[in-house]
Amino acid sequence: MISRFFGKTRPIHYIVFFGFLFAFHGVYLTRISEEGFTMGGIAFQILILGAFIIGVLFADQMAKKGNVVGQNSFLMLFWVLLAVLFPSTLIDHSAVLANLFILMAVYRLLEVKTLKNPKHKIFDATLSICISSLFCSWALLFFSLVFFSINTYLGKSTKNWLSVLAGIAAFLLLTFAVLVLNDNLGFFQKQYDFVAHFQTIPRFSPEIVNIKVMVFAIVVFVLAIIDFVKFRKKGGGKIIIFRFMLLYFLVSLLINALQPISSFWIIFSFMPGAVFLANYVETIKRAQLKEILLAIFILTPFILLFVEEMG
Repeated sequence: MISRFFGKTRPIHYIVFFGFLFAFHGVYLTRISEEGFTMGGIAFQILILGAFIIGVLFADQMAKKGNVVGQNSFLMLFWVLLAVLFPSTLIDHSAVLANLFILMAVYRLLEVKTLKNPKHKIFDATLSICISSLFCSWALLFFSLVFFSINTYLGKSTKNWLSVLAGIAAFLLLTFAVLVLNDNLGFFQKQYDFVAHFQTIPRFSPEIVNIKVMVFAIVVFVLAIIDFVKFRKKGGGKIIIFRFMLLYFLVSLLINALQPISSFWIIFSFMPGAVFLANYVETIKRAQLKEILLAIFILTPFILLFVEEMG
């Protein structure tokens, strides 16, 4: 029943997913808020949730257009479940906006394989990553995806690498102009200090956030291996996309580890994580097994959230 409902994209899915996100967001805010809500605060949180939902829609359409996932709603389903697993990602505007610009960059990089105007796509991706770094300085590590795309699809042409430099130059010129007008040139030094705050798990009092990240990472890695094995037999060029997504996932986990302890920045991993989860579910042939696994995937985030709240 679950697999049938989400097995094909239907308009009702958008109502279910986004209606749930709106309700869940409101309940979570009420739960963590120690003070009353102002109209300005409510409006701001609605804007953040709107940006989060735009990211979900954008990722879903990008994945389907690029043949990263099938024509179903599994990617959106897992994205929403990850939001339940890491609810703080719904309230941090820096993380939501940084991730939105990274998704834009990924979209342009996935289009590079068409070899149509690749220099423009590399420029756009570079600029998007730079803009994302205004919210999270370590987002610059996503330049590894740009280098991967150039080396994989475009070879060693100097013009393609010049597109990267042009994107960086455009970002610096525009940002410098804005900072000069606002008399805030110290922003660069403050934003790009690149101080690593490695997240660790204390031996006797483990952080539940880090435990969830570790379990999430292990599950995605295992399913990624299964996806690689299954799709390698089928062929079709999807293995290269999976390599791109695996690099995307690794960089996302690294950025989350480099930030101060929080689950805000795990949002970067939602796209590649949901891709591997969705592809794994798509490959399951036995209907009963698929139903059981989907039920487990759906129930687990809610159980963990309940345990965390009770703890």
